[in-house]
Amino acid sequence: MFAKESLLSFSSAKKDVLYDLLNREDLNWRKLQLYTAKKLIKQEGKSKVRAFVVDDSVKQRRGKKMPGVSSHFDHLTGRCVMGQQVLSFGYASDSQFVPLDNELFISQTKAQPLTRKFKDERSIVAKRYKQSVAQTKPAMVAGMVKRALGVGIEADYFLADSWFATKPIISMTLEHDLTAILRMKKTK
Repeated sequence: MFAKESLLSFSSAKKDVLYDLLNREDLNWRKLQLYTAKKLIKQEGKSKVRAFVVDDSVKQRRGKKMPGVSSHFDHLTGRCVMGQQVLSFGYASDSQFVPLDNELFISQTKAQPLTRKFKDERSIVAKRYKQSVAQTKPAMVAGMVKRALGVGIEADYFLADSWFATKPIISMTLEHDLTAILRMKKTK
């Protein structure tokens, strides 16, 4: 949709207009994504299998002083890399997968500070940045589940890999009457 040809089918605006829109600090992209997903799920009708799915991935970023990056252990490469850890949260049914939410997790290890301040510290972007620095990954996942349930997106299951097989995550699934299907860790 963001390709030049697709953009021109909606408007005669150039790519600078799109980038200006994406860089606005006052737009709530999370809310737009969540309500769009809700409409898609509602069109599907009642599904037999409804599950929330969460996963994390490390996006390696290069640059000595790139703001908002920190050190993360990348399980694919088996080493620590500088980058951003993205938590992705979605809804899976027997016929579709719909992304619901995402969060950037900035660890405390080698975290690079921002190079410029936000235009308004009360803006949505500033609040989300503060959360990405202050919250733990389980707290972020709990918030994503709570927001999805709050807009009326329901699921029966919660699927995740071994990183999310923790007591806080299991407690959160029990609070929301979700059956947790988690890959367990190979530890004591």
